[in-house]
Amino acid sequence: AVLGAAAHRSAAKLAEGLDSFDEELRVQCACALAGMGKAGARYEDQVFALMDDPQPIVAAACYSLGSMAEATESPVPAIATRVAERVKDKHPAVRGAAIGGLGKMGEEAAAHIEDIARCLNDSVSYVRTQAVEAIVGCGELGQMFAGEVCRLTFDAEPRVRIAALGALPRLGERGAAFAEEVAALMDDQSPEVRAACAKALGDFRTVDGAYYLPALTQLAQNDEHKVVRDAARAAASALRALEDRAGDA
Repeated sequence: AVLGAAAHRSAAKLAEGLDSFDEELRVQCACALAGMGKAGARYEDQVFALMDDPQPIVAAACYSLGSMAEATESPVPAIATRVAERVKDKHPAVRGAAIGGLGKMGEEAAAHIEDIARCLNDSVSYVRTQAVEAIVGCGELGQMFAGEVCRLTFDAEPRVRIAALGALPRLGERGAAFAEEVAALMDDQSPEVRAACAKALGDFRTVDGAYYLPALTQLAQNDEHKVVRDAARAAASALRALEDRAGDA
Protein backbone atom coordinates (compact mmCIF):
# COMPACT_ATOMS: atom_id res chain seq x y z
CA ALA A 1 0.00 0.00 0.00
CA VAL A 2 2.89 2.33 0.85
CA LEU A 3 4.55 1.61 -2.49
CA GLY A 4 1.23 2.13 -4.26
CA ALA A 5 0.76 5.52 -2.64
CA ALA A 6 4.29 6.51 -3.56
CA ALA A 7 3.68 5.50 -7.18
CA HIS A 8 0.54 7.61 -7.34
CA ARG A 9 2.39 10.60 -5.88
CA SER A 10 5.19 10.18 -8.39
CA ALA A 11 2.74 9.87 -11.25
CA ALA A 12 0.91 13.01 -10.13
CA LYS A 13 4.20 14.91 -10.06
CA LEU A 14 5.09 13.72 -13.53
CA ALA A 15 1.66 14.66 -14.82
CA GLU A 16 2.30 18.24 -13.75
CA GLY A 17 5.23 18.30 -16.15
CA LEU A 18 2.94 17.56 -19.09
CA ASP A 19 1.88 21.22 -19.00
CA SER A 20 5.44 22.56 -18.95
CA PHE A 21 6.65 25.05 -21.56
CA ASP A 22 9.77 22.89 -21.82
CA GLU A 23 9.13 20.47 -24.69
CA GLU A 24 11.84 18.07 -23.59
CA LEU A 25 10.31 17.89 -20.13
CA ARG A 26 6.92 17.04 -21.61
CA VAL A 27 8.53 14.23 -23.59
CA GLN A 28 10.31 12.87 -20.52
CA CYS A 29 7.19 13.03 -18.35
CA ALA A 30 5.02 11.28 -20.96
CA CYS A 31 7.57 8.50 -21.36
CA ALA A 32 8.00 8.12 -17.61
CA LEU A 33 4.24 7.83 -17.06
CA ALA A 34 4.20 5.06 -19.66
CA GLY A 35 6.30 2.92 -17.37
CA MET A 36 4.19 3.40 -14.26
CA GLY A 37 1.40 0.96 -15.03
CA LYS A 38 -2.06 1.82 -13.77
CA ALA A 39 -0.72 4.69 -11.66
CA GLY A 40 0.49 6.42 -14.79
CA ALA A 41 -2.60 5.46 -16.79
CA ARG A 42 -4.70 7.68 -14.52
CA TYR A 43 -3.31 10.57 -16.56
CA GLU A 44 -4.24 9.16 -19.96
CA ASP A 45 -6.41 12.18 -20.81
CA GLN A 46 -3.56 14.60 -20.09
CA VAL A 47 -1.20 12.60 -22.28
CA PHE A 48 -3.84 12.42 -25.00
CA ALA A 49 -3.94 16.23 -24.98
CA LEU A 50 -0.32 16.17 -26.22
CA MET A 51 -1.38 14.70 -29.57
CA ASP A 52 -1.53 18.22 -31.05
CA ASP A 53 1.98 19.10 -29.88
CA PRO A 54 5.20 19.15 -31.99
CA GLN A 55 6.65 15.94 -33.41
CA PRO A 56 8.86 14.66 -30.54
CA ILE A 57 6.06 15.13 -28.04
CA VAL A 58 3.49 13.41 -30.25
CA ALA A 59 5.81 10.42 -30.60
CA ALA A 60 6.15 10.22 -26.81
CA ALA A 61 2.39 10.55 -26.40
CA CYS A 62 1.70 7.69 -28.85
CA TYR A 63 4.18 5.46 -27.03
CA SER A 64 2.73 6.38 -23.64
CA LEU A 65 -0.90 5.93 -24.68
CA GLY A 66 -0.12 2.44 -25.93
CA SER A 67 1.56 1.50 -22.67
CA MET A 68 -1.35 2.90 -20.69
CA ALA A 69 -3.88 0.91 -22.71
CA GLU A 70 -1.80 -2.21 -22.14
CA ALA A 71 -1.63 -1.55 -18.39
CA THR A 72 -5.38 -1.07 -17.99
CA GLU A 73 -6.38 -3.60 -20.67
CA SER A 74 -9.07 -1.07 -21.58
CA PRO A 75 -8.07 0.79 -24.75
CA VAL A 76 -10.27 3.75 -25.60
CA PRO A 77 -11.53 3.62 -29.21
CA ALA A 78 -11.26 7.39 -29.73
CA ILE A 79 -7.66 7.37 -28.52
CA ALA A 80 -6.79 4.38 -30.70
CA THR A 81 -8.27 6.12 -33.73
CA ARG A 82 -6.26 9.26 -33.07
CA VAL A 83 -3.05 7.29 -32.63
CA ALA A 84 -3.82 5.37 -35.82
CA GLU A 85 -4.00 8.65 -37.73
CA ARG A 86 -0.35 9.20 -36.89
CA VAL A 87 0.66 5.93 -38.55
CA LYS A 88 0.78 7.98 -41.77
CA ASP A 89 2.81 10.84 -40.25
CA LYS A 90 5.68 12.18 -42.34
CA HIS A 91 8.11 11.79 -39.42
CA PRO A 92 9.45 8.22 -39.02
CA ALA A 93 9.73 8.61 -35.24
CA VAL A 94 6.04 9.44 -35.02
CA ARG A 95 5.02 6.64 -37.40
CA GLY A 96 7.02 4.12 -35.42
CA ALA A 97 5.73 5.31 -32.06
CA ALA A 98 2.15 5.34 -33.33
CA ILE A 99 2.43 1.80 -34.68
CA GLY A 100 4.12 0.62 -31.49
CA GLY A 101 1.48 2.26 -29.31
CA LEU A 102 -1.37 0.98 -31.45
CA GLY A 103 0.03 -2.55 -31.28
CA LYS A 104 -0.52 -2.55 -27.51
CA MET A 105 -4.21 -1.74 -27.82
CA GLY A 106 -5.49 -5.24 -28.57
CA GLU A 107 -8.81 -5.29 -30.42
CA GLU A 108 -8.55 -1.59 -31.12
CA ALA A 109 -5.28 -2.25 -32.96
CA ALA A 110 -6.94 -4.96 -35.02
CA ALA A 111 -9.45 -2.39 -36.26
CA HIS A 112 -6.54 -0.59 -37.95
CA ILE A 113 -4.58 -3.63 -39.09
CA GLU A 114 -4.50 -2.62 -42.76
CA ASP A 115 -2.70 0.62 -41.85
CA ILE A 116 -0.29 -1.33 -39.68
CA ALA A 117 0.37 -3.90 -42.39
CA ARG A 118 1.22 -1.20 -44.92
CA CYS A 119 4.02 -0.10 -42.63
CA LEU A 120 5.71 -3.48 -43.03
CA ASN A 121 6.93 -1.92 -46.28
CA ASP A 122 8.01 1.39 -44.74
CA SER A 123 11.32 2.81 -45.97
CA VAL A 124 12.59 3.17 -42.39
CA SER A 125 13.71 0.02 -40.58
CA TYR A 126 12.55 1.28 -37.16
CA VAL A 127 9.03 1.62 -38.49
CA ARG A 128 9.12 -1.85 -40.03
CA THR A 129 10.19 -3.41 -36.72
CA GLN A 130 7.37 -1.64 -34.89
CA ALA A 131 4.90 -2.81 -37.52
CA VAL A 132 6.01 -6.43 -37.06
CA GLU A 133 5.39 -6.25 -33.32
CA ALA A 134 2.05 -4.51 -33.84
CA ILE A 135 0.91 -7.28 -36.18
CA VAL A 136 1.48 -9.74 -33.34
CA GLY A 137 -0.49 -7.43 -31.05
CA CYS A 138 -3.51 -7.76 -33.33
CA GLY A 139 -4.02 -11.35 -32.18
CA GLU A 140 -5.71 -13.87 -34.46
CA LEU A 141 -6.28 -11.27 -37.16
CA GLY A 142 -2.57 -10.55 -37.21
CA GLN A 143 -1.88 -14.20 -38.05
CA MET A 144 -3.30 -13.52 -41.50
CA PHE A 145 -0.17 -11.47 -42.21
CA ALA A 146 2.33 -14.19 -41.29
CA GLY A 147 3.49 -14.36 -44.90
CA GLU A 148 4.30 -10.65 -45.00
CA VAL A 149 6.16 -10.96 -41.69
CA CYS A 150 8.11 -13.96 -43.02
CA ARG A 151 9.22 -11.88 -46.00
CA LEU A 152 10.93 -9.53 -43.55
CA THR A 153 13.14 -12.35 -42.27
CA PHE A 154 15.14 -11.56 -45.41
CA ASP A 155 15.14 -7.79 -44.89
CA ALA A 156 18.41 -5.94 -45.51
CA GLU A 157 18.46 -4.70 -41.91
CA PRO A 158 19.42 -7.25 -39.22
CA ARG A 159 17.12 -5.73 -36.62
CA VAL A 160 14.15 -6.18 -38.93
CA ARG A 161 15.09 -9.80 -39.56
CA ILE A 162 15.37 -10.32 -35.80
CA ALA A 163 11.97 -8.73 -35.18
CA ALA A 164 10.34 -10.93 -37.83
CA LEU A 165 11.97 -14.07 -36.44
CA GLY A 166 10.71 -13.21 -32.98
CA ALA A 167 7.20 -12.60 -34.29
CA LEU A 168 6.56 -15.72 -36.36
CA PRO A 169 6.32 -18.17 -33.41
CA ARG A 170 3.65 -15.88 -31.94
CA LEU A 171 1.54 -15.98 -35.09
CA GLY A 172 0.10 -19.42 -34.48
CA GLU A 173 0.04 -22.16 -37.08
CA ARG A 174 0.31 -19.66 -39.90
CA GLY A 175 3.62 -18.46 -38.47
CA ALA A 176 4.84 -22.00 -37.85
CA ALA A 177 4.20 -22.81 -41.50
CA PHE A 178 7.32 -20.77 -42.31
CA ALA A 179 9.67 -22.85 -40.14
CA GLU A 180 11.68 -23.88 -43.20
CA GLU A 181 12.26 -20.27 -44.20
CA VAL A 182 13.28 -19.49 -40.64
CA ALA A 183 15.74 -22.41 -40.53
CA ALA A 184 17.49 -21.02 -43.62
CA LEU A 185 18.73 -18.13 -41.48
CA MET A 186 20.98 -20.38 -39.40
CA ASP A 187 23.60 -19.34 -41.97
CA ASP A 188 22.92 -15.61 -41.66
CA GLN A 189 26.01 -13.42 -41.45
CA SER A 190 24.73 -11.71 -38.29
CA PRO A 191 25.22 -13.71 -35.05
CA GLU A 192 22.24 -11.92 -33.52
CA VAL A 193 20.08 -13.09 -36.42
CA ARG A 194 21.38 -16.65 -36.12
CA ALA A 195 20.56 -16.61 -32.41
CA ALA A 196 17.06 -15.26 -33.15
CA CYS A 197 16.63 -17.97 -35.78
CA ALA A 198 17.52 -20.71 -33.30
CA LYS A 199 15.20 -19.27 -30.66
CA ALA A 200 12.33 -19.08 -33.16
CA LEU A 201 12.75 -22.74 -34.08
CA GLY A 202 12.63 -23.65 -30.41
CA ASP A 203 9.55 -21.50 -29.86
CA PHE A 204 7.47 -23.10 -32.62
CA ARG A 205 5.04 -25.62 -31.20
CA THR A 206 3.63 -27.27 -34.32
CA VAL A 207 6.75 -28.27 -36.26
CA ASP A 208 8.49 -31.63 -36.49
CA GLY A 209 11.30 -30.79 -34.10
CA ALA A 210 13.43 -33.77 -35.05
CA TYR A 211 13.92 -32.33 -38.53
CA TYR A 212 15.82 -29.31 -37.20
CA LEU A 213 17.67 -30.97 -34.34
CA PRO A 214 20.81 -31.95 -36.32
CA ALA A 215 21.32 -28.44 -37.66
CA LEU A 216 20.66 -26.86 -34.26
CA THR A 217 23.02 -29.30 -32.56
CA GLN A 218 25.73 -28.44 -35.05
CA LEU A 219 25.11 -24.74 -34.52
CA ALA A 220 25.30 -25.21 -30.75
CA GLN A 221 28.65 -26.97 -31.07
CA ASN A 222 30.39 -25.02 -33.81
CA ASP A 223 29.23 -21.42 -33.99
CA GLU A 224 31.96 -19.00 -32.98
CA HIS A 225 29.59 -16.78 -31.02
CA LYS A 226 28.41 -17.81 -27.56
CA VAL A 227 25.06 -16.06 -27.95
CA VAL A 228 24.34 -18.29 -30.95
CA ARG A 229 25.55 -21.47 -29.27
CA ASP A 230 23.43 -20.78 -26.20
CA ALA A 231 20.33 -20.04 -28.26
CA ALA A 232 20.80 -23.15 -30.40
CA ARG A 233 21.35 -25.31 -27.33
CA ALA A 234 18.17 -23.99 -25.69
CA ALA A 235 16.17 -24.46 -28.89
CA ALA A 236 17.39 -28.03 -29.33
CA SER A 237 16.44 -28.81 -25.75
CA ALA A 238 12.95 -27.36 -26.27
CA LEU A 239 12.43 -29.38 -29.44
CA ARG A 240 13.61 -32.60 -27.79
CA ALA A 241 11.15 -32.01 -24.96
CA LEU A 242 8.39 -31.43 -27.50
CA GLU A 243 9.33 -34.61 -29.31
CA ASP A 244 9.35 -36.58 -26.04
CA ARG A 245 5.89 -35.33 -25.09
CA ALA A 246 4.58 -36.30 -28.52
CA GLY A 247 6.05 -39.79 -28.09
CA ASP A 248 4.41 -40.19 -24.67
CA ALA A 249 0.99 -39.13 -25.95
